[in-house]
Amino acid sequence: MSQNVHGIIDRAKYGLRLTSDSALARHLGVKPNTISAWKARNSINYDLIFTKCDSLRKEWLLTGEGEMMIGSDAGKSAEKPPENADVTPVEQPANDRLIGVVKRVEVLEKKAEQMDASEFVQLPLFQHAVNAGPPGEITEEIEEYITIPKKWIKHPAATFAVRASGDSMIGADIQEGDVLITDREASVKDKCIVIASLNGSQTVKRILIQRGAVILAPENHTYEAIMIKDTDTVDIIGVVIAIWRTLY
Repeated sequence: MSQNVHGIIDRAKYGLRLTSDSALARHLGVKPNTISAWKARNSINYDLIFTKCDSLRKEWLLTGEGEMMIGSDAGKSAEKPPENADVTPVEQPANDRLIGVVKRVEVLEKKAEQMDASEFVQLPLFQHAVNAGPPGEITEEIEEYITIPKKWIKHPAATFAVRASGDSMIGADIQEGDVLITDREASVKDKCIVIASLNGSQTVKRILIQRGAVILAPENHTYEAIMIKDTDTVDIIGVVIAIWRTLY
């Protein structure tokens, strides 16, 4: 039976999960150029291979047939690499970007621990959900207080939080259950997102001010925009300045 040295070397690396000829040489206790010499003259030290690769079956090393590992269950053949195929496992490179992100998070966590309590502010989170859909009822019950960095907001005493309900604002990335940080004193500008009270019912929409007309526009084509009429009673409760969402 002709024994192909290249195939034996590749199968040895594959079975031992070694990544290169140099790694196999270190495992066998020989110099790296010894492997190259074996390949060049198609001659190999079989005794050394079989001794150092004692977890691999001799028949599989020679032919690539049968069980790969000694003691494998009968009937379960090992996957045979093609003759002369490169079966060297690929080492996954370190993800430098991910490592950088992790280090940055660690730095931010340490800074957060060192922050004085005066650098944070507690905002009331109202229990009712403001409708990102048809206007709904208004309630004043507070569910809890949330703590955020004071530098995130301009008017702490006039800022509150409320949950969004519905899907009319998904185009603005406002989803069911999102917490909307809302500023009562922020200037209302064209195209900003507001929480509005319309005829006693509350809704979150993008406000459009066009040629004297005021429109409360959704960000979902399945909903119709609300054109404010002279007979409507409208109060802009606040401008949405941030979305707070739990991802995990």
